[in-house]
Amino acid sequence: MKREDLEVVDEDLMEDRYSVINSAASKSLNGPLLASNLPMKRKDFIAAYKGVLTEQESKELETLSLTNDNVYYGQDIPVRQSVAQASVNKDDEDGYYILRPRDQILYRFEVVKVLGKGSFAQVVSAIDHLKGVKVAVKINRNTEIDHKFAMQEGKLLNFLMNEDPKDQ
Repeated sequence: MKREDLEVVDEDLMEDRYSVINSAASKSLNGPLLASNLPMKRKDFIAAYKGVLTEQESKELETLSLTNDNVYYGQDIPVRQSVAQASVNKDDEDGYYILRPRDQILYRFEVVKVLGKGSFAQVVSAIDHLKGVKVAVKINRNTEIDHKFAMQEGKLLNFLMNEDPKDQ
């Protein structure tokens, strides 16, 4: 793996670790989300799907730091749950995010499948719609202690990358 391929999600993005667009495709009044629409500028996406995005999704899209201001998403994503339940029941009783194929992470990564699950996190195979490649994404458990460890791990990875600018 090359240094430029390695990214560490910053603390602001970790605040809501599991940004998931799950309602727009199946409830859209403007037609299904199609591959030919990929990517869309954030403002265009919000305008096209304003009536079907949850309040949480709209807020995330307005405040989230997105590369090149593009929104990437899957096609024909089935409704996960009702709008009233959109902010609850995303984690199981142990704090692991409940994943489904085609879920979206940070409006950029599309979950393909779960690769593994450990004591502190799970790892998924995903498509990075920005770079057009398959990647592995680590998703930490949603507990206070695991959140602290994830922040420390991110800082350590950033430190190591900064101390090794030539990727040696």
